[in-house]
Amino acid sequence: MEYVGEDNLSVMDDAKNYNAFIVSQIAARLRPEDEAVLDFGAGNGLLARMVERKTGKKVVCLEPAENMKKYLSGKVLDSLDEAAGGSLDLIYSSNVLEHIEDDAAVVAAMARALKPDGRLFLYLPAFDCLYSAMDRKVGHFRRYDKKKLKALFDPAKWEIEDLRYADGLGFLAALLFKAVGSRSGDVSPASLFIYDRFVFPFSRLFDKLTGGKLFGKNVLLCAKRK
Repeated sequence: MEYVGEDNLSVMDDAKNYNAFIVSQIAARLRPEDEAVLDFGAGNGLLARMVERKTGKKVVCLEPAENMKKYLSGKVLDSLDEAAGGSLDLIYSSNVLEHIEDDAAVVAAMARALKPDGRLFLYLPAFDCLYSAMDRKVGHFRRYDKKKLKALFDPAKWEIEDLRYADGLGFLAALLFKAVGSRSGDVSPASLFIYDRFVFPFSRLFDKLTGGKLFGKNVLLCAKRK
């Protein structure tokens, strides 16, 4: 298995504010006693390294794409089946579930891998109306809204603690990208730099003012296994 969006992922490494926000959300879900942490779909390992630096916790990476494993150190899992059943304190995953056709099966497998009261944090692309050449290039099956994402979680197995949209101004930027952006789906490093440094901080302010209830380029969820 090869991941076809390696170049775009490399460009996203320079989205310092965007990546720091995701890491802050992951860190907020970690309890002092948590030790077993899994990055599901670790890609080039950037978030795992950032989470380790911020929290002091060791992160185990799961990455099935052979071309991405060269960026990762230590043992790298290929699937959730390799994680000891019911042993994980936290699973986090950023922009991965949309690449998987049977997303419901993955969420069910995550429930089996977590301890009771273990948590799952997901950060995903939002709204099918934003589906663009970039989504096609990197193999997205879908984008999510809150209703679609919530439907994956069996209330008998999960308690949803947080579900909201993020990067409200990014929603508008993504609409613009869809209308006039690259037909190849490539992410412009210059455009990304400008958005990340000068627009994203105001987008975070917008999210705080609206509570993530209206819209956003992304949707985030935190759920606790019952």
